[in-house]
Amino acid sequence: MDEPVWSQYGGFIENLARGELKSLYYNRPAFSVLLERFPATMELTIAALIIAGFVSTISGIVSAIRRDTLFDYSASAVSLFGISMPDFWLGTMLILLFAVHLQWFPAFGRGPASFAQAVVTLMTHRDLTEVLTFLSHIFLPALTLSAHVIGVVTRVTRTSMLDQVNKEYVTVLRSKGLPERAVVINHMFRNALLPVVTISSMEFVKLLGGAVIVETVFGWPGIGFLMVDAIYARDYPLVQAGIIFFSVFFIGVNLLVDVLYTYLDPRIRY
Repeated sequence: MDEPVWSQYGGFIENLARGELKSLYYNRPAFSVLLERFPATMELTIAALIIAGFVSTISGIVSAIRRDTLFDYSASAVSLFGISMPDFWLGTMLILLFAVHLQWFPAFGRGPASFAQAVVTLMTHRDLTEVLTFLSHIFLPALTLSAHVIGVVTRVTRTSMLDQVNKEYVTVLRSKGLPERAVVINHMFRNALLPVVTISSMEFVKLLGGAVIVETVFGWPGIGFLMVDAIYARDYPLVQAGIIFFSVFFIGVNLLVDVLYTYLDPRIRY
C-alpha cells in the first residue's frame, strides 16, 4: 500500500496473470478455494438443468401440438409464474411447505456426502441410503433454481415448435404415414432445437450466477454461498477470483454451444 496506485495495479495484474490471487480470509490461493466448492455448485446446477430440461421440453412440445387448449394455457401460466417469482421468495415458500409443514425434505445443507461419494457407496456397498439422502437435500434448491429456466425454455420450445407445425416437410411426413410421435420427436423437435439449445446454454450459465441466492437460502456449500461469505468478510481477492471464474466459464460454455451447432444443423458447417 506504500507504492503508487499504478504500481499496485500492475502488481495486481501480474498476480492475476499467474493465478496468484490470495484469499485474505483463508490465507491461500483464491482459485483453489473456489475449486473446492465448485463440485457442489455443479451438482446443484446440473440437477436444476435436468429438472428444467425434462419439464420444459415436454410442456413446450405438448403446448405447441395442442395449441389453445387447457394444457397450453396452464403451461403458459406456470411459465409466467416461474419467470416472475424471485428465487429467494420461492425457496422460502418451498422450505415452509415441504420442509417445515410436511417435513418431506430437509431445509438446509448438502447432506453428509457429495453425489460422487454417494455413487461410490452405492457401487461398493449396494446401499441406497446415501443416494436418497443426497437427493432429498438437493431437490428443493434444484427445484427453486430451475423455476426460471422452466419458464423461459418452455416458452422458447413452444414458439420454436409452432414455427415447424405448418412447414411443408411436416405435411409430407404425415402424408407418408409416419407415426405422429416420430414426426414430432425425430423431425420437428430436431429442427426446433437450435434456439432451444441457445437459450438453454445461456440459462445454464445464469444458473451458476443465480445459485448465489439459492445456495444462501438453502445453506448449500457451493461457490455462491462462498461468494456471499467473502463479501461479508471483505475478502476482495476471493470475490475477484469468483467473478473471473464465472466469466471464463461463460466464455467456455458459449464456445461449446457454437461447436454443438454444427452437429445439430450440418448446414452451419458451410
